[in-house]
Amino acid sequence: MKKKVIGKAIYFAVLLSMIPVSAHACVVCAFGLFDYYFPPVKYWMILFSVWFLGTMFLARKTDVSINPLPLRDLTGIIIATTLFVVAGAIAGPILITPLAIWPLLIVKRSMSKKFSAKIDVPTARNLKIFTAIMLVGVIALSIWCREIYKTRTNVDYIIKWEGTAISRSIINKLSREEPYPINDFRKIIEKGSAYVISLFIKSFIKHSDPEIDVPILINALERLHKKVDLYWLDDIQKALCTLTKMQIPNEGKAAQWREAWEKQKKTINISGS
Repeated sequence: MKKKVIGKAIYFAVLLSMIPVSAHACVVCAFGLFDYYFPPVKYWMILFSVWFLGTMFLARKTDVSINPLPLRDLTGIIIATTLFVVAGAIAGPILITPLAIWPLLIVKRSMSKKFSAKIDVPTARNLKIFTAIMLVGVIALSIWCREIYKTRTNVDYIIKWEGTAISRSIINKLSREEPYPINDFRKIIEKGSAYVISLFIKSFIKHSDPEIDVPILINALERLHKKVDLYWLDDIQKALCTLTKMQIPNEGKAAQWREAWEKQKKTINISGS
């Protein structure tokens, strides 16, 4: 009995020790990085979580310790689930993904000669069926992952995970490409946040066509004006000033820019004719 208590204490201490360390990491960046290589991250995390907790629950009903973790009684399951949720919210896939290993270890133990004769038939059967279902889920998600990876564009990823480290890395890489992927950046301006636009707006201006890009920037200004503070919108305002050669106060609304731009185009057309 003392060994079981000590085992639980050690296990929970390890879990708790991971929380403050993981708190320094960006959980959104962790999810974004995982999703870059293994999309869709949300469903992988659900699968691993259900697999881990479901197997732990089934293994607790055995009369022998086939569970490689000290979680045989219901109290242990409740405590472990609580810690699992808290730590997972902080560390994301960094913690959740390795937990898929434990169910496989449990099933392997349940089929070993040492334990198989002592495990009741229903429990052994349930463990095998549950594991088979989870493995089917892994195969299905792997196929889906491959399809997403083949069809998803850099623009799709940047918009979904804007602000993450890997998203910024992709933007920096695109900014250095030759020829400059102007159409990709136009799509990001049409759908992305003011922050992500600010990451490439300076290089974008150098390759822009005012006839095409001024209206796109004005529409983005109109879309984002109610969603963010003016700090990030200031970069879009400056870009419009550079492209249009006009000066409008930083608090200028999209309607003001649109009106001024239309007047300027009419003036240019009149003088040209």
